Amino acid sequence: MESKSIQSQQSQDLTPVVELEMQALLQLDESPYPWSAMDPASAAYFDAMEQDFSWDDWSSDEVATRSSAFFSQVNALWPAATAKAADTLAESLSPRFAARLPQAMLDAIAQQASRVFDANVDLADRLVACVQDVLPAWGEEDLQVMARPLAYAMRGTSKEEAIDQALASVQSDNWQSLSEIDRARLSLVVARYAIAQIEQSDL
Repeated sequence: MESKSIQSQQSQDLTPVVELEMQALLQLDESPYPWSAMDPASAAYFDAMEQDFSWDDWSSDEVATRSSAFFSQVNALWPAATAKAADTLAESLSPRFAARLPQAMLDAIAQQASRVFDANVDLADRLVACVQDVLPAWGEEDLQVMARPLAYAMRGTSKEEAIDQALASVQSDNWQSLSEIDRARLSLVVARYAIAQIEQSDL
């Protein structure tokens, strides 16, 4: 009974302090944060904020590293949504590639593609990130060498044409009989197709 009385007294003691803090906040000269994006005043607020911010002190490598870390944290906050997007993406890959790659590999590539899609890094680096786990024997630099032509080739042709051309360069349909180079090439093709699917359908 005594503890409840003490808690009640402490609560009453804090009430004037909280009221004073609220009044101080309401009397600030600065305009409040525009919570509604539909408010016309929001655009002016964000324009002013951007003018106060400068990229001059940031190197491109630092921007890429920090943005990648940021999006990784964002994805970690919504693991269920990320997992659902990866499952949907894996389903879209299966009709075209299930006969050529084990389903577990398609699932792994889809999961990584969902994670790195928004990363502010070069497309070739995203492709490498998608396949590193399924190609553990390959070094990152070697995979980048193979990924760059695929990343740049798709800029000048349609997605379907580039995928067909890349697949045609892989001689066998049987994963077990593929050479290590063809396995890497095929995995990167799937990764590029997965990222293209996300771009097209916003999974």
